[in-house]
Amino acid sequence: MKPDDLIGAWACSDCHAEIDRRTRILDNKDARLYHLEGVIRTQAILLKEGKIKP
Repeated sequence: MKPDDLIGAWACSDCHAEIDRRTRILDNKDARLYHLEGVIRTQAILLKEGKIKP
């Protein structure tokens, strides 16, 4: 089941493949950490643009 878009992250195709675990260059812990950082950055941009509210 896919999570809600609110916890999605904008990413390039290589990063997306790693987050979805289609590739396994990074260990799972690092992939999850980098995804979380991407979520935070994406939400910050969306907040600044007024597309989501705090």
